[in-house]
Amino acid sequence: MFFKQKYGFDPVNVSAVNANLVVKGTILEPPAETYQVSGRVVHLTTGLGISGVSVFAFASGQTATTGSNGEFTIDGLFGTNELHFIQDNWGFSPNPLVVTGAASNLTINRIPLPNANLVEPKVACGYGHSLFLKGDGTVRAWGNNYYGQLGDGSTTISYFPVRVSGLSDAVAIAGGHDHNIALKDDGTVWSWGVNGDGQLGDGTYIYSNVPVRVSGLTGVVAVAAGRGHSVALKEDGTVWAWGSNSYG
Repeated sequence: MFFKQKYGFDPVNVSAVNANLVVKGTILEPPAETYQVSGRVVHLTTGLGISGVSVFAFASGQTATTGSNGEFTIDGLFGTNELHFIQDNWGFSPNPLVVTGAASNLTINRIPLPNANLVEPKVACGYGHSLFLKGDGTVRAWGNNYYGQLGDGSTTISYFPVRVSGLSDAVAIAGGHDHNIALKDDGTVWSWGVNGDGQLGDGTYIYSNVPVRVSGLTGVVAVAAGRGHSVALKEDGTVWAWGSNSYG
């Protein structure tokens, strides 16, 4: 979903007539029968499926693409097969997997290829400003800056994108009315801009023209922002909110 490396392949279900067929290791008796491998490519932290991953059985030549829930099935395999997982701008490690054993949990880390984007670029906007998350994890902002919502250390309006100061390794962004929040790949949340209702979450009502860390919040996987409040979804499924509460 958001984290740039923590992806997995789980669970794996292998069916074949030959009981000696196993997943992982060295095959003892290559089966004469054909068999199938099915499973899911999922986010290790959230369990959400990753779609659009190409799965290629090297020896048999069969291919599949993971669906919306990360699932895939390849039929008609024979002998020992290497499963390769391919996606634009991403590699998988270990890759390939050798299909050698009975149902087993495997882990594949989806990692950036050299010079590729580390995260998926994203855009967001507020009342009079806009944000762009670049593939390298940095954030650019432009537009109104009266409350420091551009995060460049000033309150000067900018008609072109400026870099949000000191922010790196971001994986998600959200724009509120006059404040913004960013999720970093370590699960922490950072915010900047107006803070009259405590929407920056740093324990003060002081506006900030550079990102400040939301106090005491870790393990976050998604963020959102409203007019005067902010919201975070944690990896344990709980939701946390701070800021204005006039309407609950």
